[in-house]
Amino acid sequence: MSAYQTIAAAVEACLEAGTYAVEREQFDFDTFAEAARDVTAQEAETACIYYATCMDIISAYESEYRSDADDYGQTFRPSDWQQAMTAYAMGVARAAIDGKLEEALEEIEEAAEALAEGAHGADVFLARDCPYGWLAHQSMSPAGVCFWRDVEGVGPAWAIECGAGWLYTKAGATVGEG
Repeated sequence: MSAYQTIAAAVEACLEAGTYAVEREQFDFDTFAEAARDVTAQEAETACIYYATCMDIISAYESEYRSDADDYGQTFRPSDWQQAMTAYAMGVARAAIDGKLEEALEEIEEAAEALAEGAHGADVFLARDCPYGWLAHQSMSPAGVCFWRDVEGVGPAWAIECGAGWLYTKAGATVGEG
């Protein structure tokens, strides 16, 4: 697995943690983002379990994230070079994961705002897959919000794809309803 795939998988795991935090409840961006950010250190550690991966992460991301990498004040003897490299790689990986995660969170927040506007304030939920994917939507806004006029006789629904899956309103929801 390349360094790029490793970091992308780590960001995906962070988003997954956010998804679990708000699943089956009305979507709350702050709760989602906090849960996603809470696991970045763990994901950076997981990304750096092999020395070869550490070297790949440093090679791929050091130039972009060097200034944000933190070694947490650790000092090493020259004979501990592999531990020093691993600690530095974890700092670079954490900075890269944080940076990529913030980009994804920004995309999700924009999608949530677009959906709230398009769905006229109906409550928003998050799912891994579009709950209405099997049904062709009637229209799509320039922001990418899909609209279904009538889902199984229940009423209208809206959804938008984002980095964590799909933000959607329940079919037939009106303003303030889930």
